[in-house]
Amino acid sequence: MIMRKIYVVVGLVAAACRHPAPVTIREYIPGAYVKQSESDYSKAYDTLRISVYDEVGNTYLVAQRTGYQLIQNGRLQPKQYKSDKEVAVYDEGTNQLQGMNSGRLFIFSPEHGTLLAGPAQYTKIK
Repeated sequence: MIMRKIYVVVGLVAAACRHPAPVTIREYIPGAYVKQSESDYSKAYDTLRISVYDEVGNTYLVAQRTGYQLIQNGRLQPKQYKSDKEVAVYDEGTNQLQGMNSGRLFIFSPEHGTLLAGPAQYTKIK
């Protein structure tokens, strides 16, 4: 009888682990997102870090850091970096962030673990 209860409890815990509670978009937004791209002319490694700036004002800080290497005559050149920061406003109607300076839209998909920023797709890593 005790073993049966233990199996039931273990089964319930396992089921709960397989089906995590749904995450709201606002809960999902903060974190780090990455993207890699490559062409005949360069390789790029892009990271977006999004954090709550002002919860009451629905604003977030989006910090972007890009590392890239140009390819010249088939050889990778030294890595270069650029970074940018901007404040973005969360729209509760569309569940999107919009950059205040750039106007860029950030669309989140907790189901897929991704973020779309224009044509670029980022994967959430934490």
